Amino acid sequence: MMDVFLRMRNNLTAKSIKTTVIADREIDNHKTNKMFRDGQILVGSDQVNSVFGLRQEMEDDFGIIPSPKYDESQTEYFDLYSTASGSCYAIPVTNTALEDTGLIMNVMGFYSQDTILPTVIDKNVLTKGTRDEESAEMLELIFTTKFYDLGQWGSDIYGSLCSLIISDKDNIASVMAKMESKTQKQFAPIQQYYKFG
Repeated sequence: MMDVFLRMRNNLTAKSIKTTVIADREIDNHKTNKMFRDGQILVGSDQVNSVFGLRQEMEDDFGIIPSPKYDESQTEYFDLYSTASGSCYAIPVTNTALEDTGLIMNVMGFYSQDTILPTVIDKNVLTKGTRDEESAEMLELIFTTKFYDLGQWGSDIYGSLCSLIISDKDNIASVMAKMESKTQKQFAPIQQYYKFG
């Protein structure tokens, strides 16, 4: 983790890296997204669900690429599924068949990977959002390599780590040690829903 942390800090967000917008340390995601849409930066970070909006708002053409591999030894891509933007269903409190409801939702979720998801991608994202075959291939790669990071759900640890990367603090280990008890407390409720170890 420290290797990743220092690599990002030294090669992506360092003030000496003039080609990286985030190196200014005062530009948030909303501003960088707007700069990309306005053609002011070459590479931007956005979610797949923003592709259609990009196509409508941008004059410049653009392509899609997955999150890069860490290095040459990484065998496959990994693309993060946003837990904050994830879909959810609300079940009424009057539902008396919760077990049946759970089974139905489980089946729907299982089959949607083979039926609903490809249709949504083909009809909406690929047809309306992109115009080149390379982006279509990249989207397929992204969707087949997605993973779910529970570490971003239910806590502010992720945001705290991101802040550390772009801060001037050099006492990273002590700051993380201070965050440990807070993180354990925030993650305690999650363990009621998922079994670890």
